[in-house]
Amino acid sequence: MYKNFGKYNQGWLKIAEFALNGEKEKALGLYRLLENSLNDKALSYLTEGNIYLSFNDKVNAITCYLRAINIYNSLGKYNEVYALSQHIGLIKFKSQ
Repeated sequence: MYKNFGKYNQGWLKIAEFALNGEKEKALGLYRLLENSLNDKALSYLTEGNIYLSFNDKVNAITCYLRAINIYNSLGKYNEVYALSQHIGLIKFKSQ
């Protein structure tokens, strides 16, 4: 799932720190640098969606989740499709 994750630990933790401090652009900028450490494009979209959701940016989060769903669906990973679909449903429900 991760290649050379050990040397990227601090970067991923820094993204979490930026998210906690409300620094959206810094979190997304660092994510863009680190996303190549993920060798799974669906996981990359899922992670990006989680970052957007941490800033309550539901539109971009759902867009990323839908991209991940398309990849998982094409790979026959239906448990992931189902879980992400439920997650999107909860996001939309809580927005009402």
